Amino acid sequence: MTDATTDVKNAKRSAALSVLDDLADELDKGFLEGTFPIRGIQWTMRLLQDHERNWANGYLKATSLQSMVTSVRAPTLAIGIRKINGLDVEAFFIQTWEEQAKVLSAVEKQILAATNPYVKQYYFAEQLFAWLSIRPPTFVQELWDKWMELENRRDEAEKAMGKSLVPDGISETPPTT
Repeated sequence: MTDATTDVKNAKRSAALSVLDDLADELDKGFLEGTFPIRGIQWTMRLLQDHERNWANGYLKATSLQSMVTSVRAPTLAIGIRKINGLDVEAFFIQTWEEQAKVLSAVEKQILAATNPYVKQYYFAEQLFAWLSIRPPTFVQELWDKWMELENRRDEAEKAMGKSLVPDGISETPPTT
């Protein structure tokens, strides 16, 4: 075998293992996560669960296709970014959270917590959304490009999973009579 043939086989094997690793994360952990360097900062992003996607979609502007495409970016990133340079997003906004919590009564805090178990997560995402919303579009696009890499990894993992599953209602072996 030539070195080029070996290199191609190794690259294919590595790509297959990467897809399997992503599939394992998706199935075992329930999400895919990645850390990406952007403008000298490490951004850790995690693909969204349904409730997070619903939160982000609350900011979707459906007035035109262009507005739909661009309006989903900042809120999706805000709820999907989990760490910045290794620090949880919460660390950047916890002081504001604590200051605002001081003005709530114990009963108000109980009602808020009982109403939505994700209220704290949404609060921090809201703060990051506000921060991202005033950044240059080119910066948000850089983050979005990395987000789409994660989405593409999920698609590849789902394709791999789909190839290994039998479609509903179709038997692999012909029925016997």
